[in-house]
This record gives sequence, structure tokens and C-alpha cells, in this order.
Amino acid sequence: VKDGAISTSMRRHALDRTGLFKSIEAAGAEILKAPVSLDVTVGGKTLAFSGGPGLGKVVNREDEAEWTAETATEDGHSLKVSGYMEYDGLARFDVTLTPKGTLAVDNAVLRLPYRQEVVKLLHTKIGWWHFLEIARDEAGAYEAKPINWNIGQPKERQRRPGVIYDAVDMGREAPTEYAFAPFVHVGNYHRGMVWFVDNDRNWIHDIDRVPPMELVCAGKEQYLRLNVIARPVEMKAPWTLRFYLLANHYKPLPKDWRTWIVSDYQAVDDVAKHSQHRFWFHWNEYAD
Repeated sequence: VKDGAISTSMRRHALDRTGLFKSIEAAGAEILKAPVSLDVTVGGKTLAFSGGPGLGKVVNREDEAEWTAETATEDGHSLKVSGYMEYDGLARFDVTLTPKGTLAVDNAVLRLPYRQEVVKLLHTKIGWWHFLEIARDEAGAYEAKPINWNIGQPKERQRRPGVIYDAVDMGREAPTEYAFAPFVHVGNYHRGMVWFVDNDRNWIHDIDRVPPMELVCAGKEQYLRLNVIARPVEMKAPWTLRFYLLANHYKPLPKDWRTWIVSDYQAVDDVAKHSQHRFWFHWNEYAD
């Protein structure tokens, strides 16, 4: 931990005054285009949590770290973020929005803005695995194209402006009666980041109108939009949200990594005879 940033293996996570990430460098390159934010809209305007003490001390506990940030609006509505990171870079965020009196919220969005060069692949799941490539069509518009064998092309349907893929594209099945993405990974062939949750506790949905998850790719804007409060609500008590973020983790390659092969440990072919390191993959024998 140094200067409000937390470093793990080949990654550096810098914290904003809100307690959310403002930068993630992975293997020497940035993932985020702008800070992660919880955008709360009231009366058509996004609340500015510019007051309050901000980010407190980041406590280093050897193989984990903890921090708290407290910010507030001019009207006295407060936002508290409690963060925790494990040694492998997995970060947990507990966010509490406390209104001063009654707060008429239009909606609230958790926004993860990625750099343009990072948004090349998307991975999510509901029932079947969904692996998609983010590319441009002949007209230059972004589209999501499947790259695995068990899903079809997302149907041509009316999505919200700028959205190329959303939770509705995944279909509906248990444990919820509506489309909900419990995790979404966005990245390229070198780096990326996954957002995930245990459940949708305290999410306020607008079923059939606003998908819980949307990937927006329009012009120079590429971001994952999580609609945590999707419809107007009068907030009279503290509202909490928990989510997790994990940037793809790295480990330095051992000097002898080119001597490794994946093989049946019983194999006696020429390659196996000369290999110094082998990894067992003979699962049929294991199953027997």
C-alpha cells in the first residue's frame, strides 16, 4: 500500500476519494478510462458527492487491505464506501447511500468505464456460457458477436441507445424470473476486469423496461452499466449495495516455462522423455 494505491502481483489499484477505483494498471497498461462511479440521479441531475472527508487511510494487513471513504452532497446526502482487498487483487465494495430526509431518486447506475482498446471480449453466464467478441461492422458500428459454440447471435432487437448487449440477450431462467447477470467480464487478450455479485439484494429493478446489465459502446464511450436502481423511488432510509471487482491477475513467468508441457504423466513418447516438467491431464484415469 502506497499513496492511496494497492499493489498486487503485476497490478496497481489507485483509489478515488469516493473509495472506488480511479485507475487499475495491469501488466503496465491502464484498464479504466475514468473512475468507477455510482451515479445517483435526482431531478434529472447526477448528485455530486464532492464534500465530506473522502478517502481515509488504507490499512495494510500484510496479505489484505481495508479502507473507508465518506463523501457527501451540498444537501447533506452521504455516500460511504467500505472496501476490502485480498492478496490476489479481489476487491469487495460495500456502498451505503444515506439520504438526508426523503430523497426522490430517479435512478442509480454503477458505471465501469473501460479504455477503448480493452473492450474486445465479453464473458458472462446465465444457464449457458456466453463468450462474445466486441467488434465493428462494415458501417463502423459496434456489435457483439458470439465466439463459442453453444449460443446464437444476439437477436436484433431494440436496445437502449448505445447498448450493444444486455441482460435480456441472455434469456431468462431460474433462480430469477427476470434476466440478471451475476457476473460480467470485459477485456482483451491481455488484460481485463470482472464485476460480480453474490445476488441482487437491494437492487430495485424495472422488469421488462430496464435490463440490470448493459454494455454501452458508442463513439469513444465504452462502459459497463449496472442499473442498480432502475426506476424512481423515494428513499427514506440508508440503501446498501455490495459488489466485487477483480482485474485479471498475472504471475511472472518462471525462467524455465518453455520446458513445461501438458501431458499424460504415463506417456513415454519422445517429447515426454525430454521434458523436465509435466502436468497431468489424464482425467479418464482419474475418473476410473
